[in-house]
Amino acid sequence: MGFNLYGLRPRDEVGVYFRNNVWWWRPLADYVLAVCSDLFRPGEAQYWDYNDGPAVSAETAHAIGKRLRKLLASGAVARYAAKHEAERKALPLKVCEFCDGTGDRPDLGPPEWKAACGGCNGCLGAGWVEDPLASYPFSEDNAKDFIAFCETCGGFRIC
Repeated sequence: MGFNLYGLRPRDEVGVYFRNNVWWWRPLADYVLAVCSDLFRPGEAQYWDYNDGPAVSAETAHAIGKRLRKLLASGAVARYAAKHEAERKALPLKVCEFCDGTGDRPDLGPPEWKAACGGCNGCLGAGWVEDPLASYPFSEDNAKDFIAFCETCGGFRIC
C-alpha cells in the first residue's frame, strides 16, 4: 500500500507527484503533523493515514515546506531521524503470535511446507518476530523530497 500525493497546481515536475509506501509515509506524516500543527486550516490535518485524505491548500503546503526547510537547516530533522531510527532499531523482539513462541505450529501443513519454513510460517521456527513498528523508518532524505514537493506543488491531495 502506498500514499500518492498529487500537486493541485504544480509549478514544476517536482511538485506534480510525491509517493511513499505505508512504512515511509506514516513516520513522515506524523512528523509533519507534529511540527506543523499550527499551519493547517480546519480539516487539512485529518486523515493523513488514509488514501482518501484531505486536500491541503497551496498556502498550507508552501508553509509546510518553508517550516520543514528551516528545521532541516537547523539540524532538527537530522536529530529527529537519528532518534527515530535508534528507537526503531532498539525495539525488542515479540513472541510469534502464530506459534506462541514455540517455533512450531502443529496445525501447519502440508509437511513439506512446514519443513521449508522451519515449523512456523510466522517466525520461521525462531519463536520470535520483529516488532511491527520496526518497519516504519524515517530519513532526512525522504523529508527533503517531501519539502521540495510541498514548495512547488500548489497544494496537494493524498490519494
